[in-house]
Amino acid sequence: MKKCMYCKKELNEKYLENKIGLFCSEEHYTKYLDSLSNEEYIAIQNNFCVCSDD
Repeated sequence: MKKCMYCKKELNEKYLENKIGLFCSEEHYTKYLDSLSNEEYIAIQNNFCVCSDD
């Protein structure tokens, strides 16, 4: 069962998926990012690989 990382509601067939997680809307993705402390945001960003396989 997939749930929105912001509101924790079960997701239907329409949802936003990105490197951070699953969200029921772009608005909830933005609100989730806004709710993070600077340290939490930096920790998430540090988990992304910016290298390319090219």
